[in-house]
Amino acid sequence: MQRNVLLVKREGDKKFYVQFESNIIKDGPGTGSFRTILTDVSELRRVQRAEKRISDDAQRSNTELEQFAYVASHDLQEPLRMVTRFAALLDRKYGDQLNDEAKSFVTHITESAERMRQLINDLLQISRIGSDRNFATVDLDQLTKVVLDSMNVAIEESKAIVSVGPLPTVWGDETQLAQVIQNLIGNALKFHGPEPPTVEVSARERTKEWVIAVKDNGIGIDPTYAGKLFKMFSRLNTSNEYPGTGIGLAICKKIVEQHGGRIWFESEPGKGTTFCFTLPK
Repeated sequence: MQRNVLLVKREGDKKFYVQFESNIIKDGPGTGSFRTILTDVSELRRVQRAEKRISDDAQRSNTELEQFAYVASHDLQEPLRMVTRFAALLDRKYGDQLNDEAKSFVTHITESAERMRQLINDLLQISRIGSDRNFATVDLDQLTKVVLDSMNVAIEESKAIVSVGPLPTVWGDETQLAQVIQNLIGNALKFHGPEPPTVEVSARERTKEWVIAVKDNGIGIDPTYAGKLFKMFSRLNTSNEYPGTGIGLAICKKIVEQHGGRIWFESEPGKGTTFCFTLPK
């Protein structure tokens, strides 16, 4: 069968698209017939063009947004360094001359500058997710061990118990997947109650994907916040209670979706949280 789409011009300069299908039907030895089917596909082509235009516009907007986030974040680094440097200089040279109120002002400047630095670094990171990808086979078992080694100080300070079950080898960006695992384990260490954190990392196999789970015994999350939790700058607690920028889970969501997966959580307040994300086989 041959199939083509032709642009046909009617009287009055009206144009429409016709799908042209033709095939040979054999009636018997040495005989046959030729069948042709014409279908008006003008509306289908119009819809396809509209979808492509929307897709192109969305891609262009995303690219421009990533470039803006990168440039804005990069340009903020230098003035922020100056603020931090002069605050430290003020404390070092004139600290013994400052009263308690003035010293608290210097402390607030330094702490605010540090939060801004973390925010800028997170913005830079999320702006690079779409462009900086280097996919290869990734051993999640080995990768998680490396992540835990890098978090050793935080694990010891929180007196956490972290257990890791057998994890699969997947296709993905090693650096980005390490960021997802680190963010989820880091949240489990941070959002804990009076008891030391207990964290379990595990995997289960489905037909076409792996489900990776990070389970904790922390303060839990109200399920009604499911639509809010993975958005940029989303915080359910104040920075005084639990430090952070509110971008970590947004980074996780973007990375997982770039890998063709999904991310969600299962939780009840006071009963811990399990974050799950999928990765294709």
